[in-house]
Amino acid sequence: MGWLPQEGDTVVDKSGTHFVLGKEKGRGGEGIVFATQAEGAAVKIITGTSTTREDLGNRILRVTRLPVLDLPVAIPRYVLTGSDIGYSMTLVTGMTSLSELVLPSVLSPFTKSWYQETGGLMKRLMVVEALAEVIGSLHARGLVYCDLSANNVLISESIERSRLFLIDLDNLQYSTEPPRRIWTAPYSAPEQSDTGASQSTDDFSLAILVFSLLTGSNPFYGQALDKAFPEDYMNLPFAKSAPWIDDPYDLSNKWDSCIERRIVFSPMMYKLCHQTFTLGRYETSSRHSAPEYAIAARRARHALYRCAECGWDNYVSSEHCESCGCITDLEVVKVFRYFDGSLQPFDLCPLIVLDPQQDCEVRGLTLGLSGPAEAICLLIRSNSGKLEVEIQDARLQFENFPNRTKIEIGANGELVIARKNRDSLVFCFGKISRSS
Repeated sequence: MGWLPQEGDTVVDKSGTHFVLGKEKGRGGEGIVFATQAEGAAVKIITGTSTTREDLGNRILRVTRLPVLDLPVAIPRYVLTGSDIGYSMTLVTGMTSLSELVLPSVLSPFTKSWYQETGGLMKRLMVVEALAEVIGSLHARGLVYCDLSANNVLISESIERSRLFLIDLDNLQYSTEPPRRIWTAPYSAPEQSDTGASQSTDDFSLAILVFSLLTGSNPFYGQALDKAFPEDYMNLPFAKSAPWIDDPYDLSNKWDSCIERRIVFSPMMYKLCHQTFTLGRYETSSRHSAPEYAIAARRARHALYRCAECGWDNYVSSEHCESCGCITDLEVVKVFRYFDGSLQPFDLCPLIVLDPQQDCEVRGLTLGLSGPAEAICLLIRSNSGKLEVEIQDARLQFENFPNRTKIEIGANGELVIARKNRDSLVFCFGKISRSS
């Protein structure tokens, strides 16, 4: 297509519905997604020249029959008519592109004010968790997303929410089908331009998004690419043209123009990225899966506290606020489980930081319970030097008080919570002082 519709133009789909194109919402390897004047609807315009209307119609028909209707994805509706090749899709309002949380270019300077204004570390970890959960669900159903990038993921505009939708769903297919050779250069696995997309390339793209979200910068744009001409690397996956910017074995692409890693990465999350971007760059079996990133994000965000002075999100391991230097005392919960007759840190969430200003909402997945990612199973709140714990999931109960749903406990106390059909968890409440 030599000419593409622009904002303000009108397109029509096969159902006869007219759509006035609004702002661009996302851009993938094959097309552009526009918002429309119709609430709950968007339009994708195909930019490639190889896709015919018939091919697109067949792909859309296949997608509507895939087991994804219960997931946060933008389901295609009808192909467009007239000279435009594309389709209408279902989409909720109040969403913006995930690329808003990534610096628009390497020339854009990283600032802590930008990072904080776009949601800070807490928002980014919530998005990582939600995105990893969706990709993991697709893979568990035998599906490949194919072209995962910051441009085809939409997130809540509110910095306090982590609702997420995948768009560009016409590329979705089963992993047993012939791989599609589709990619977006900054976000693709090295082999993707040669052998096509797979669940393994999805995992690699997810890791790139994780690094890009947490640092604001692409993990493969460093000195080597910065010295090259764009035409030398923009037509291939960045990861094929240069090593990871933090690769300890190859410093040719080193890049320090982004935030210090320890400030935004938990040790577990950095370890996942390290292996995926070094050994996993060419050994696909060494790449970590989407559920592992979800678990790492869940653990990391429970180990965050928000500075009362400046609002920056810090890990509990920080000796002071990484933005303003303020020191503080933290109320925390250490979570253990009985294993082989002894107490051991709970692998899913060994630490929860409490906010004295508001309730701490502990979700079911955090405590190893199945169900929706956002389902709250436990509320913990500070109350005049004591802690109030309230159970909101029938699969949990206080082991010593099985008929109660709410208990008040001293700040240095312990509480045993039984999980139905699982071992019990021990909650140890206390403080970590940063004032000495």
